[in-house]
Amino acid sequence: MGIQMGATIFILTWLGIKADAWLKMKFPLFTLLLAMFSAFAAVYYFIKDFLPKKPRS
Repeated sequence: MGIQMGATIFILTWLGIKADAWLKMKFPLFTLLLAMFSAFAAVYYFIKDFLPKKPRS
């Protein structure tokens, strides 16, 4: 689970860096947005997998 979270954050942050470089932006907008999104997504999926699932009735 930890490796998956780290990989998600790393890959999306790396894509943000590449997008900022490709667009030649002075402010790292995509880096910040994708880093924050990836961190929230990783925590969301961790919590979703950690919580017990409700049985179907």
